[in-house]
Amino acid sequence: MPRLFGERIRLPQILAALLLGFFLTQCFWFVSRVNLAENEGLILQAGASQLHGQWMANTEQHSPLVSLLAAIPIIGKDATNAYVMGQSRWFIRAPFVFMGIMLGGSLWYVARRLYGNAGGYIALLLYIFSPFIIIRSSVLQPDIAAAWGVFGLIFTG
Repeated sequence: MPRLFGERIRLPQILAALLLGFFLTQCFWFVSRVNLAENEGLILQAGASQLHGQWMANTEQHSPLVSLLAAIPIIGKDATNAYVMGQSRWFIRAPFVFMGIMLGGSLWYVARRLYGNAGGYIALLLYIFSPFIIIRSSVLQPDIAAAWGVFGLIFTG
């Protein structure tokens, strides 16, 4: 088998990738069914304003990084036009889906190292079938980015 990052890809990694693929499918289903909410539009407008140098988008609830990350796909487009934002929702929400997948992979890796393959699969199954995680990974909110960051801090510590 080919070596990737010094570790062989075997059955546990393939099964985890399939489960994360199922999670990705659930997130894509959610993104295709749910339009952008009003608070997502406000975050997008704040990010677009910040990209144009108007003002910082940080508040007590979230940092400017989330707004900037979300506004990158709509550079050069009208951020106040709901139709344009609705057509771009796949690109707008893609970074957050990616962070959700990476958080799931990180969770599986750490649980597998601590509790073996069974523990890793149980943790991953609970993660990918959690409606809260699917929703938070599929919408424009700072929650999943913060969760992945906190997980990284704890893992590093």
